[in-house]
Amino acid sequence: MKYILQLTLLVFIAFSNSVKAQQLPIITLKDAFAEADRTYPGLAERTAGVEEFEIRKKEVQSKSLPQVQLQAQQSYGTYQGSSGAFFPVPGVFNVTGNSLGLDAGAQATGNAFGSVLMDWKVFEFGRQRKSVAAAEYQVQGAKSSYDASRLSLHSKISRLYLDIFYSKANLQWAERNVERVNQVLEIAKSLSSAGLKPGADTAIVSSAYSQALAIRYEWLGRYQASQANFTEVVPNISWSVADHSSSEMEIAKADQDTINSTHPYLQVIEKQLAYEKTLEQVVARKILPSFSILGGVSTRGSGIGQNGIINRASAQAIKTLPITIWLG
Repeated sequence: MKYILQLTLLVFIAFSNSVKAQQLPIITLKDAFAEADRTYPGLAERTAGVEEFEIRKKEVQSKSLPQVQLQAQQSYGTYQGSSGAFFPVPGVFNVTGNSLGLDAGAQATGNAFGSVLMDWKVFEFGRQRKSVAAAEYQVQGAKSSYDASRLSLHSKISRLYLDIFYSKANLQWAERNVERVNQVLEIAKSLSSAGLKPGADTAIVSSAYSQALAIRYEWLGRYQASQANFTEVVPNISWSVADHSSSEMEIAKADQDTINSTHPYLQVIEKQLAYEKTLEQVVARKILPSFSILGGVSTRGSGIGQNGIINRASAQAIKTLPITIWLG
């Protein structure tokens, strides 16, 4: 007898653990918000938009730094029939070669050119500062757009979550109604079998029972549909909602006719207007000149001798001329 009791206890414990393991975790509205923020593709797109405008802002800020251009060229031959001339590159104006000794020696020679150019715009009548401000408004607008999309997503999740509660509550009511009508049907069958009531009453109760079953299946379909709609936004594989009777859902009381100035939708419009006004100021100041410091270092070499004659033996040798520094 002792072993039978122990075996029964072990089976009961194993069955209890199995039932407990099959219970799905209850997801709260806060958990649903967090899961949607992490996995919803629309918010990921908005986040990428914020990062894009931040990179654009850094690009605009970098324009206030000195711009440096590096140029290097190595060639062998002639340019436009002139030996010693190098091919033109952006920012280089003097490409002339040597006009002496064209009849003595080779016409083609090796040419080398290199330069470093710095252009620093020191004053632009506030265009750079306004451009940075406009880029900052774009970043803030992208962040407000993210907040607005997030708020819209949370609103949608709340509606779907409450729809699950509503469908579940009606499904539970329909199941209890089916049980009640079924009990009435059993009683009517017993009374009809005993000859205490006519069979027509049983037919009426049976019709009511069929109608109760239909309503129950209708709410079951709505409940499953609400779960499917919720899963489209919150793609969690295993979850369940708390029972409506045990949940404590409080609705915050808000004052009527009040508008929060920091609402994300209002912030999107405000930042867009600020960006357009700042961009208008940038465009208006484009007619004004700018002051910049221009400087650079260049070096040039060729296979032309001091007398202007190209030596075939030294045509490949590059002689570096003195370095030139200019400011403008």
